[in-house]
This record gives sequence, C-alpha cells and structure tokens, in this order.
Amino acid sequence: EVEDTWLDLLARLDGVEDYHVYPETIYSDTVLEPNSLPVSSFFNVGYYRAKPGDSFGEPKGYIGGINTSYYTKDISGRVAYSKRLSDIIDTVLLATGASKVNIVAHSMGGIVSRAAIRWQGSHRKVNKLITVGTPNKGVPNDARVWLVENCKLQPWQEVELIELEKSSVFNGKSYTGWLNHDWESFCEEHGIQYATIRGNFNSINVPFIEIGDGVVEEGD
Repeated sequence: EVEDTWLDLLARLDGVEDYHVYPETIYSDTVLEPNSLPVSSFFNVGYYRAKPGDSFGEPKGYIGGINTSYYTKDISGRVAYSKRLSDIIDTVLLATGASKVNIVAHSMGGIVSRAAIRWQGSHRKVNKLITVGTPNKGVPNDARVWLVENCKLQPWQEVELIELEKSSVFNGKSYTGWLNHDWESFCEEHGIQYATIRGNFNSINVPFIEIGDGVVEEGD
C-alpha cells in the first residue's frame, strides 16, 4: 500500500506548473527511451523489485554499499538496494536529459538513497535529498524483534534490519554510523543539499520509542 500512497500523491502534481508524473513505479530493470520525458518529471521508485511482477525478496537484498567485509551475516547472492537505486537514477537522467535528480525518500528509502549517494557513485547525480521519517541515526536495537512480529517483516529482510540497528557490528560502528561519518562535509564537497522531515505522533504506542513516529525516535 505504501507504493500506492506515493503514486496517489504524485498523481495530484501531474500537470501542475508543467510537471509530468510518470504513471507507473519504475525499477532497476525499467527501460526508458533517451530524452523521451520532460526534465520536470516525477517518478515513483521501487528498489525491492527489479521489475513489476517480481516477488519481494526474490532474490534477497540488503541496503549495501559499505565494505562487504564488515558484514557478519552472509550476503552472498543478495542484491544491494542502493545499487539498484543508483541504476534507476541513471535511467531517469537518460530519459529526461537532466544532469541531476532531486530525491524525496520515505523511511528506509532515505538510508538507501544516502547509501547510493555515498557509496554507489550517485553523489555526482543528486542535487537535493529530502528524507521523510528516515532513521538516519538508526533504530533502537530492540526494534528488530518487534518489527518482525508486528509489521509483517519477512526473514529475508534480516540483513537490512541489522543495517538499521544502532549496534556497532560493522567493524566497530553501526551501518548508519559509517554512513553519517563526515556526511555533512561530503555533501558540501559535492554540492548536495539535504533535509529531513521527522514525526512525533506515535499512534501505535511502541514501547521502545519515547518520542517519535512509532518506529523512529524523533532525535534519530
């Protein structure tokens, strides 16, 4: 339903101030003709699939981008969502003729976007990034069990949950700790503007969240 929500929001922008909204979610295997779309185009992007019709988790994935030797879990055969996003950015730039994209990313999509920028070569292709409800400093270590039990997360998502935790299991830091290291100076060097939108309405009363949106602490 999350994909449908973003498509509905985008549909309201179609035709406003000459904006063009691409009518379908695009994936890493989506093919768009070069210079076939206006520069002022909006796209809904999915990284859990390579193409429409694929099942979530086939093949298994992870956020990725960081040194693979830092992982304590076996990631062989998994696809990196950050690499998929980087490939999608290339497709969008080719189709629109634009030199850079602006990204609005929701929840873990913000971490995937930042990883694509930091480690997958997209720092040269992104102008602005807005993250919405993104755990930029990670999620509490108690979150993994709760998320699996209450949010219908699947066993194949175990690696991304480890990547999101604050535990220092990636060569002495958390995954987001490495992502945040010198992030401000990195973005300044490459001319990337960024901001985040956070929430503090915890409608589901998650026990390990004091002030936040139910999954992400307000300060994270």
